[in-house]
Amino acid sequence: MEDQLFIVYLEGTYLLAGQKQLFYDTQLFSLYDFFVEVWYEKNSDQMTMVRAFQELHRLDPFLVTVSLRELLPDR
Repeated sequence: MEDQLFIVYLEGTYLLAGQKQLFYDTQLFSLYDFFVEVWYEKNSDQMTMVRAFQELHRLDPFLVTVSLRELLPDR
């Protein structure tokens, strides 16, 4: 997993913070043709999982937290 995290750190683009749960947080990155979830466990203060995917429907939990008003320039 350390190798995977290193590749995400070097080559990935941070997109947004994801789900904030009681015991863990997730972060979303893009990396080449993939999206990558990085799971952070709060109790152990460590990254516990790296999961890559290409299926767009797996972005749904992240998109729920995005406000389009925050992304648009002020008018």
